[in-house]
Amino acid sequence: MPTVLTPSSGNDRLTGSSDQDSIDGLAGNDTLSGLQGDDVLIGNLGNDALSGGQGNDTLSGDAGEDTLDGGAGADSLGGGTGNDRYRIDHAGDSVLETSQAGTDTVQSAISLLALFGGVENLELMGFANLNGGGNELANRLTGNPGNNRLFGGAGADTLLGGAGNDTLDGGDGADNLQGGDGADIYYVGSAQDKVTEPAAGKGVDTVISSVDYTLKDNLETLQLAGGTAVRAIGNGLDNTLTGNGAGNLLAGKAGNDSIDAGGGNDSLSGDGGDDVLIGGAGADRALYAGKRGDYALTYQADTASWIIKDKNTTDGDDGTDHLTTIEALVFGDQIQYLGAGPSLSIQGITVDEGDDGSAGVTVTVSLSAASSQAVTVNYATVNGTATAGSDYLAATGTLSFAPDETSKTIELTINGDTTLEASETFRVALSAPVGASLINSAAAATVTLQNDDPLTVTSVEVPNNGTYRSGDVLTFKLHASDVVSAGGAPRLVLSVGDAVLYANYRAGSGTNTLTFAHTIAAGELDADGIGLTALDLNGARPKDAFKNSVDLALKNVAETSGILVDGAAPTVVSVEVPAGAAYKAGDALSFTLNAGEAVAVTGAPRLALNIGGNVVYADYVSGSGSNALLFTHTITTGEKDSDGIEFSGSVLQSNGATLQDAAGNAMKLTLAGIADTAGITVDGVAPQVVSVSVPASGRYKAGDALTFTVTSDEAVTVGGVPRLGLKVGDALVYADYVSGSGSSALLFTHTVAAGELDTDGVTLFSPLDLNGGTLQDALGNGMVLALNGLGATGGVTIDSVAPSVVSVSVPADAAYKAGSTLKFTVNSSEAVTVSGTPRLSLDVGGTTVYADYASGSGTTALAFSYTVGTTELDSDGIALAAALDLNSATLQDKTGNAMALELAGVAVTTGITIDSVAPSVSTVTVPSKATYKAGDTLTFTVNTSEAIVITGKPRFGLDVGGTTVYADYASGSGTSALVFSHSVGVTEQDGDGLALASANLDANGGTLKDLAGNSMALALNGVGTLADVSVDGSPPTLTITSSLARFKAADTATLTFTFSETPLGFDSNDVSATGGTLASLTADSTGKVYSGTFTPTATTNTLSGTIDVAA
Repeated sequence: MPTVLTPSSGNDRLTGSSDQDSIDGLAGNDTLSGLQGDDVLIGNLGNDALSGGQGNDTLSGDAGEDTLDGGAGADSLGGGTGNDRYRIDHAGDSVLETSQAGTDTVQSAISLLALFGGVENLELMGFANLNGGGNELANRLTGNPGNNRLFGGAGADTLLGGAGNDTLDGGDGADNLQGGDGADIYYVGSAQDKVTEPAAGKGVDTVISSVDYTLKDNLETLQLAGGTAVRAIGNGLDNTLTGNGAGNLLAGKAGNDSIDAGGGNDSLSGDGGDDVLIGGAGADRALYAGKRGDYALTYQADTASWIIKDKNTTDGDDGTDHLTTIEALVFGDQIQYLGAGPSLSIQGITVDEGDDGSAGVTVTVSLSAASSQAVTVNYATVNGTATAGSDYLAATGTLSFAPDETSKTIELTINGDTTLEASETFRVALSAPVGASLINSAAAATVTLQNDDPLTVTSVEVPNNGTYRSGDVLTFKLHASDVVSAGGAPRLVLSVGDAVLYANYRAGSGTNTLTFAHTIAAGELDADGIGLTALDLNGARPKDAFKNSVDLALKNVAETSGILVDGAAPTVVSVEVPAGAAYKAGDALSFTLNAGEAVAVTGAPRLALNIGGNVVYADYVSGSGSNALLFTHTITTGEKDSDGIEFSGSVLQSNGATLQDAAGNAMKLTLAGIADTAGITVDGVAPQVVSVSVPASGRYKAGDALTFTVTSDEAVTVGGVPRLGLKVGDALVYADYVSGSGSSALLFTHTVAAGELDTDGVTLFSPLDLNGGTLQDALGNGMVLALNGLGATGGVTIDSVAPSVVSVSVPADAAYKAGSTLKFTVNSSEAVTVSGTPRLSLDVGGTTVYADYASGSGTTALAFSYTVGTTELDSDGIALAAALDLNSATLQDKTGNAMALELAGVAVTTGITIDSVAPSVSTVTVPSKATYKAGDTLTFTVNTSEAIVITGKPRFGLDVGGTTVYADYASGSGTSALVFSHSVGVTEQDGDGLALASANLDANGGTLKDLAGNSMALALNGVGTLADVSVDGSPPTLTITSSLARFKAADTATLTFTFSETPLGFDSNDVSATGGTLASLTADSTGKVYSGTFTPTATTNTLSGTIDVAA
């Protein structure tokens, strides 16, 4: 009982039973197996794998890329849509494939002579020797490793043989055949077939072609098929080429080739290499590029073959070829025909007999080709009209040619005489050849003994001087040195004008005078005398009495310059026409009719002209009695011919007049030699404007070009600068001429200027304004200036009023330091769109900096800002440049007009100062050189780079004798001179000069800033010298001792003054004494101890005296 399996919608693996199963995979990529029985497997949706197993199964892949394997039995396989793969192994298997439903492949384990319909590819499976055939599609057939035969059939097929000795035949269409390992055979039936042998040395491969074919790489053998004459060309390998029954061209190219032409009249070429050429049946030729003398030919008698060796290898080496059954050799300069062997020939010769004595004559015998064996031939002289003994010496002998020798000579002797006789001959005959044949059955050469005393012309009698007309006869008599036979109809060659004419033989044969005559024909003309140039045999053979040829040179010809001929009516030899140009009304067209001779005119002949389809006339003006007749036509208004005038008819119209030469011959009126009139044009019509194209509708700004094209009905040349008037708003402006002169399209342009405005469309004024210029056609006809066909200009509007700066607001007056932002607002006359980063140029203390655009695009207020940097200084107010700096940006109104960059209404900036430079100490002024005591004030002035505002009590340290004290700020805030002071204390002592305790000011909790608020740098620079500024705050002490405690009159005592430190300027003036006098006050070496003599006053009676020292 049949089994029905129901799958899921996923990827199923379903296996049938031993019965007849029906399995439907539905959706998903399913694997269906039928096992035994005649099963029905349906893949349905998805990429399915169907295997029938045993039995005669029916497999249907439906949608998707399916693989169908019927297994054993005669199976029916149907792939459906998608790229399907079929596996067959039974002759009863069949494939049903929907046309154009993917690219499908049959994999066959049996020979398949034709692919199933709708299937594109065939792959042979296994290793057996199988065959495969295609169908009408473009198939791809792939062999297996066995020896396969693949046939493509119709379509452009690809056949891949692979390994094995394969036979590939693409059939109809442009096929691609590719072999592989093995000795493969390729059938080529179309010039579009392509054969590829991938590698060399993989067997000897053969191409069998019925069309012209050149062996490709790695192919060795080429056979021609069919009965059509085609070309077989080899390659660089050692090729074997075989012809068919037709007359083919077979060329081996490089390599040692073997060529067998077969039947037909073939052409064979070995080219380079040592080649074997077999002509076969028919008249075959071997082709060689060099000249005959470049090759050595040797006949091999034992093999009835020829060896051809290239002796000249400078132009390429053709090698050494072995030729069999070749009938002819075609060299670059001649053709040599080959027989069964070389042939012997003998060359005749003609010599002058001479008057006496004897002379040698050489006759050459040639062998047509070298032979591999010796060749001999007998020779003997045979009487003709010449007789042995009296005319020549008889001779006989044998010539022997060694192998490879091709030429021999026979030396003969002839006897001279002065007998008047005909030329005589005798023969040299060849006989009994050995090793060669005679070129014909009676090979013989004729030796002609030429009589060297010919009869000559002694004089020529000519007609009497005079003018001969048509019908007159010119008679000439030729006198010979002896009796002469005319031997036909010889003639004398006459020069009559530029014509070569003849005086024909009339009588005199058998006498020594021959008579010749010429009858003047109409048209013959010679005004300076005829000429007599030669005797023309005209097929005749004049002979003397012994039938010797006559010396035909004319001698003693009578003078002919007085023999004139006029048998010609005057003719038109040429017609000169006006110069190629364009002519306008009033211009004269002059024509000169040149006759072959002078012509007398009576009446008014005329030339008919075709001007623009109308017949007009050029009337005769002058020239009678000469050969140049002048005719003229004056152009009238309205005449026009743009492609060149023509003559109406080919004859001069006599118009009742007569035209004759001096002899009364009426002139022939046919026009000849007419010069080209294609360049003679006529234009009597003024050019006009047919249309005016205007600019496209739109809004135009300053700088935009309004372009107008004025089209005229013919080409116009412009002089000067004409213009078109335009109404723009209420103003009149002009579009000036730009280009187009010489054409029918003139370009005018107006460049919109700043300030122009027109919102309802510009207006064109008519007519054109010449503006002092000219507008003319090629003939100078002035153009009609009215404008016609005007385009609409209502949509052509103009806005060229550029936006401008109306004011610039600036930051508030103040001093700005580093990091401060200066903001500016540029107010414009209309909204402006900004693209990029324009900027304002600022002068800050002589340096240019920039306030960059910040915002405002699309409005009338554009914001710019600048952040003050460090080290910037401007104490008298910043300044703005006169104009905005675009900085590669654009500022435009909505029309695109670029904004005028000049700044207007700029607010005052003198109060906007910048100080971003920190103030510094430039110098420090110190106290004067001195020693300062307790209570003295040490004053220091700190000089700064600018005014400083001080808060608090800054100070700086002093080193006084190793102790730090401070000079405190005293005054100067708001100036650049800051005063610091220190009051010397009682205990302060520094005898070797003060020093700074620190290199910097001590802010001491206070601030030191400039007016902009920049903190001052505290480093003390430029400090004056402190080494001479000393401090002594401790007061000195004085001890006075006396050498006597008590004094009496006339005693003296030594007073000693001892100071605790060296006094400054101490002397006796500083000491006052009572009760005596102090004298001789001197200091010791230390300067601290002074000694003096005290003498009491003699009258004193005090108990004690006093010594006072001023402080």
